[in-house]
Amino acid sequence: MVFGASYLKHQFSSMLRKMHLQEHPCDCKSCKRQLANRQTLPSMHDWTYNEGPKGPAYWHLMKGVKMGSHQSPIDFTDSTLEFDHNEFVPSIHYRNADEGSSSIHEGHVTITRGSSCQGRESQLIDLVNTGHSVQINFPMGAAVGGHVMFKEEKYHLKQIHFHSPAEHKVHGTTHRMEAHFVHVSEDGDLLVMGMFVDVAEEFKQSPVDFLDFLLHEVPKIKVKGEHDYVPPEHIDLEQAADLIFNASSYYCYDGSLTTPPFTEGVHWIVGHAPVFMRRALILAIESGLPKGNARPCQPASEIGRPSLSIESPSLRSPSRAPPSPLILDRVDSSLHLPRLEMSRLASQTGSETKVDSAAIVDTSKLHVVVHSL
Repeated sequence: MVFGASYLKHQFSSMLRKMHLQEHPCDCKSCKRQLANRQTLPSMHDWTYNEGPKGPAYWHLMKGVKMGSHQSPIDFTDSTLEFDHNEFVPSIHYRNADEGSSSIHEGHVTITRGSSCQGRESQLIDLVNTGHSVQINFPMGAAVGGHVMFKEEKYHLKQIHFHSPAEHKVHGTTHRMEAHFVHVSEDGDLLVMGMFVDVAEEFKQSPVDFLDFLLHEVPKIKVKGEHDYVPPEHIDLEQAADLIFNASSYYCYDGSLTTPPFTEGVHWIVGHAPVFMRRALILAIESGLPKGNARPCQPASEIGRPSLSIESPSLRSPSRAPPSPLILDRVDSSLHLPRLEMSRLASQTGSETKVDSAAIVDTSKLHVVVHSL
């Protein structure tokens, strides 16, 4: 058998690379083709939600990615992972900044509304465009923040980010948006609380306002990597805690991050019913997101029901009285998702499934929280 010079050169180059005596491949056609394919694959710092070679269909080829059998998001198709309010309630300890001033304790500078913030960005809320989402970062020691107690472990709130459409589904139904409250323990374990969001005007509901400051701030960070620093009193985390606490039920499971590297072992708590925000606010948040920044749902056949119990009967600041929920005990046909909106969601997720008014938000478990002004 006679081998050509190109083949022999390729084999010799391969041997040198295996012996770490040569770093780069040779210039034969085979190596050039492999190099070109490798360069088009997504990397941990260069991936997208598009349908191209850096999109979701190719994420599993990333270096450093190991996908197991407990991946997120998932479609909650039955009650296996659902916990009623009398079975489990997350122990949420969020705090707001004082109105008018934000006192940063433990030796940090005190920031007063209207004062110069130059050189004090570490005490402010950091709003950033990551290129994959709009993200609100909460620095340690800030006046606003808090933690969640879960299985006798404290998880500190690190950031909130958004996906549109929502990543998790409920019986195949996709909500307009999903907010992820990301928490980290001292050991580096992760807990994420998911909050579904829908348009208040479409469902004829009173909008919540704890994120209203984003309406004017997100337009300032249109480009990846841009930051905006916001006074901590602009966000009402205690209202967010009330909304999560008053969910009629929760979907709880151990899954993964929904973005690379898809690390597993993440504790998920997802409220069953959505909260409602103003259309203008949702559109403002979506203006800072890449189109359809939602990972497709993953198989859930091996994800089991965790063993949970009510964490704490006292979850709020003593100064804040719990809101009185208004329970909608009648299903109104006007709450069907509009055909146009469902078509938009289907087009963003790449689904070819026909979506119509049969997709209904389950209002039998829908709580609307009314706050006094």
